Amino acid sequence: MTPPTDPNMDTNGWKTDARMVLHRLDRIDMELHGIDKRLRVIEGKIWVLQTKAVMFGALAGVIPSLAFFLLRNVF
Repeated sequence: MTPPTDPNMDTNGWKTDARMVLHRLDRIDMELHGIDKRLRVIEGKIWVLQTKAVMFGALAGVIPSLAFFLLRNVF
């Protein structure tokens, strides 16, 4: 015959351990959300830098081409 189970009884310390595990999981979840937010900010900054690099690259290619075109037509 099995002994009656008392819901308030701590079986092998599992209730305490379960609370600690759940608390740790909640903390890890909050840390991951914080990391995700920072990652999204970094991704946005990377997009801005890539856009600037493309614009400067295009400008750096247009200026010499335009100068060569104008000098060729003048002389």
